[in-house]
Amino acid sequence: MLKLTIIGCVVAMAAASHPINADMVKTIKAKTSLWQPIETEANPLSKYTHEQLLAMLGTYIVPSNKQYPGSEVVDTPENFDART
Repeated sequence: MLKLTIIGCVVAMAAASHPINADMVKTIKAKTSLWQPIETEANPLSKYTHEQLLAMLGTYIVPSNKQYPGSEVVDTPENFDART
């Protein structure tokens, strides 16, 4: 059961659509009768964004930093010693 849930979540996360959708519910229902998923409309996780769901799984998402253009690369002096 748990394996099917995890596989379903991973496959759904890889897809471009929201991971909690009617297709996922239909697929789970077709593969097993031992566990019945909650319908998409009643599922509390369907209200979260893709990034919020990943964060709940423990994934660290680095936000894009478009405001910071980066540092200019410069040569270090010959007498530079990083140990001091």
